[in-house]
Amino acid sequence: MSSAWRLRFAQLIGALQAVATISLLGVSAWLISRAAEMPSIMYLSLAVVGVRAFAIAKAALRYTDRLLTHDAVFRMLGVDKRNLFEKMVQRLPFGVRSFGRGEALSSVVADLDTAREDQLRFWPAIVQVVTAWIAGAVLQFWLLPSSALATIVIWFFGALVSAFIAWRSAVLTESVVFKHRSVVAKDTLVLLENFKLLSSLGQADAYSERLHQSTSAANRATAKSAWLSGFSQMTLLITAAASIVANAYCASAAQGLGALSRVNMVVLILTQLAILELHLPLPNAISAWWRSRVARASLAKFEQSVGHRFAGNTLGELEEIQVGGEYSVNYGTDRIAAEISSGLIVAGDIVAIAGVSGVGKSSFGLGLAGHLPISGQVKLNGILISEYRRESLTSRFGYLEQQPHVFSNTVRANLSLARDGLTDQEMINVLKEVKLWSIFSDREGLNTTLGDFGEAISGGEATRLSLARLLLANFEVLILDEPTSSLNRDLAEEIVQDIISAAREHRKTAIFISHDSAVLKRCDKIFEVSASR
Repeated sequence: MSSAWRLRFAQLIGALQAVATISLLGVSAWLISRAAEMPSIMYLSLAVVGVRAFAIAKAALRYTDRLLTHDAVFRMLGVDKRNLFEKMVQRLPFGVRSFGRGEALSSVVADLDTAREDQLRFWPAIVQVVTAWIAGAVLQFWLLPSSALATIVIWFFGALVSAFIAWRSAVLTESVVFKHRSVVAKDTLVLLENFKLLSSLGQADAYSERLHQSTSAANRATAKSAWLSGFSQMTLLITAAASIVANAYCASAAQGLGALSRVNMVVLILTQLAILELHLPLPNAISAWWRSRVARASLAKFEQSVGHRFAGNTLGELEEIQVGGEYSVNYGTDRIAAEISSGLIVAGDIVAIAGVSGVGKSSFGLGLAGHLPISGQVKLNGILISEYRRESLTSRFGYLEQQPHVFSNTVRANLSLARDGLTDQEMINVLKEVKLWSIFSDREGLNTTLGDFGEAISGGEATRLSLARLLLANFEVLILDEPTSSLNRDLAEEIVQDIISAAREHRKTAIFISHDSAVLKRCDKIFEVSASR
């Protein structure tokens, strides 16, 4: 059964629950009235058994309703998350620059989970409320037609006022909380990731205070919203009281004329309480509907910013890379344009992409590796690179960034990301090739903990570890972005030699992005990047 049909079936069960709640009163009234006409234990027993059976059935129906609804919504959320993440991957790592980190985190986490909340809380509640009105009206007309219209009018306006207050509560909460949520997310990230640096600069307290102020403002809005939500619930209680008074008045008049029995008078009063019970979820349902509406609008804006798609061609065996002329790289809101000298890169070449800082060398590497959309005179096997699927590029080109990312885990965990099924011996062999195993073997071997973002190892060791990860991933081409930056001369030359040796040993093509003379003199070919004319 599809998720949509699960939701419909759950709503049907909710409607049956509402009908059963009210119809039970009518059936019990009929059975008791029959017992009053002809004293018989049978009718009373049927009423008692019916109430007990309904108590059990109500719990079963409610459980089934919740089970089907939550299952369907969680399935839909899984699809939503997969689709959004697939779009995000198309633009990583710089494709959402129009959003701050806090905004992006709020969209990906909070908004994504809230967008389906109306299907979980709003529509089931609305179905129950509407069903309660219909079933209640039918029962009222059967018991005392003169009270039916008054009851419908009272409950209609009561529900309308309650829904309006709940809506205002939701608008207040979302307008304030949404404003501060991204600030809270951003400042929390900054504090967690840079606490030591902020403390040393004396800025940790300032960030903590701003985080406290944003959280306090959001909490105050939430508290005010809770008060309004309470007033919304109170409106329903007042409505039920007014309906009870109106029905009691009509029933008393009818009973004086002999048109209504005492049993049916009690049933009329109990019907109002049953309708109240089915209306109580309404305020929360209205709030859920508004939160979902705001979350979907925010998600739509976010998805629009990450909606770029690569072309659909699949790259076969990589034979050559042809460059020469203008190229441009799309960063989402920005576009970098540059020129590169002409030439061919074939398997096994050790190549340098040179040029002054900021001209577009790293952009070229990111585009070549499939991390950013690139267009222009860059061809793979004679076909423009912009015509290939992103996966064709990311599976062939391994990219080593200027500041290699080290996960806050062990050596084994960092290397096992390269591909599935790696053995410890394979990891150790590659660590020996990049001259890291002697360092880790003196500690805890592959179980050596690297600290938060690799703070337990040096910059050169982080570069070697990332290189080992690229080699284990079996990329055909290694793109190394300024691998010698922030290193002393002796260590830089040693790392470059190790990279070249590893590339030749594994028959890889290595593309260095650098303006370091120590790198350039060791390369077979040099391509110059300059500003676009």
